[in-house]
Amino acid sequence: KTKDNATLAISTAVTYRVDKDMVKQAVFDIDDPESQIRATVDNVVRSTIPCMDLEATFSSKADLANRILSVVKSTMQPHGYMIVSALVTDVSPERELLEAMNAQLAARMHVETAREEGEAAK
Repeated sequence: KTKDNATLAISTAVTYRVDKDMVKQAVFDIDDPESQIRATVDNVVRSTIPCMDLEATFSSKADLANRILSVVKSTMQPHGYMIVSALVTDVSPERELLEAMNAQLAARMHVETAREEGEAAK
């Protein structure tokens, strides 16, 4: 949930590879690196999104991705994993909120159209 109580689904993608100089750590330190990466990403998202309002969440996808990249890199590097990239691929509000946002946008467009038609009729 955002600071203004909007519920969102956030989709991310993280690309990683094993550091060839740390293969032993990569093999023996962590049984399931993908689960560890996912847990770290989820933790960053859950700690960051509640501090932002809905509009900021949409406009700050790159900032969120950079924060994810930084935290996951520092978490996984000691275990022999190099994090290549982290992306926020989608930010989706729940259906009811999306419908309300679309209705609000449509209402604004109707007002603007009426205003322009009024100006043209002068």
